[in-house]
Amino acid sequence: MSMINPIYTEIREALKTDYGVVVREYYYEFPKEKSNIYLVDDSGEVIWFAEKAMPDDVYANKIFQQSPDTISCASWGGFTCTIDLKNGKLLSADFTK
Repeated sequence: MSMINPIYTEIREALKTDYGVVVREYYYEFPKEKSNIYLVDDSGEVIWFAEKAMPDDVYANKIFQQSPDTISCASWGGFTCTIDLKNGKLLSADFTK
């Protein structure tokens, strides 16, 4: 696997999965129209950006792999989100704040 370079800010976390590497960049100054969690393949190409519970929300906390096919991460807006590793789609967003 090649070195992963951040797209906008700095990489706070990188989690190797069967689908590729899930990256969480620092949310401060990250473009609000994009998700700061994304999946890259072995060559470093972005496969998908994770859906967000709210358009202006950001992922602020550690990523947890819930199963071989899903991850979860809490957002700044108070949602605990479950994301499908196959496509970055939001499977659930539970308001927890």
